[in-house]
Amino acid sequence: MKTILILLFALAAFPSAGQKFSFSYHTDYPKLLARTQAKTDKLYYPKQVKRFVQNDTSLTDFEVLALLVGFTADKNYCIPRDMEMERSLYQLNDQGRFREAVSKGRSFNKTHPLHQATLIELSFAYHQLHMPDSSAYFGRQFHRVMDAMALSGSGLHPDSALFSLTPTDGRNLITRYLKAEIGSTDSATDAHGNFLYVLEYVSEEDGARLPLYFNVQHAYRQMKKQLHANPEKAEAMRPNSGKSKSQ
Repeated sequence: MKTILILLFALAAFPSAGQKFSFSYHTDYPKLLARTQAKTDKLYYPKQVKRFVQNDTSLTDFEVLALLVGFTADKNYCIPRDMEMERSLYQLNDQGRFREAVSKGRSFNKTHPLHQATLIELSFAYHQLHMPDSSAYFGRQFHRVMDAMALSGSGLHPDSALFSLTPTDGRNLITRYLKAEIGSTDSATDAHGNFLYVLEYVSEEDGARLPLYFNVQHAYRQMKKQLHANPEKAEAMRPNSGKSKSQ
């Protein structure tokens, strides 16, 4: 019980005060997606993403979540390729090739500004290069994504799973955002058949374990289409398919 209370407090306390909102994937995801594609809507993705890149502090957590939803319809959203990039950036940082990680990461970031693994790897690489301003910039953007993600559900039940743009978002939320360890990994579905990852939150304080649910139905749907003719790449969907040195 103590660990559950600690986790609930952590999920509630990290995001900015006064930005609470309700999000149900089954009902709200399609509505938000439609809004992000409508040119006359204030959540129109091309307009809002410019605010995110500029680190607009008036951007709310709900608006960042809408950006995550909107990016799932972007032509650059490609899970197999994007996860290959994650591994590449991790390997460059792991090998101490920080300038290469920055060059490759910045190029990828231009078309994937909300890709949290790229954001945290860039922040780490800049930190290692003793460039604190650039490190802080990408670190803030990483936390904006995590803040919105943490408010998208409780994560404690399949029908209140946390929205995850990519299959690895959940890993970074637990290790980098909640400062905990990951135990077992699994998959599940919610009441509507949406595909979920289940990552075991392991408390650093007492070792207690608790499953956290992450909704990746949009990524799973895209993967099924893209891998129809290339099934060997399905390995990229594994939730523990790559752990960053910066974790």
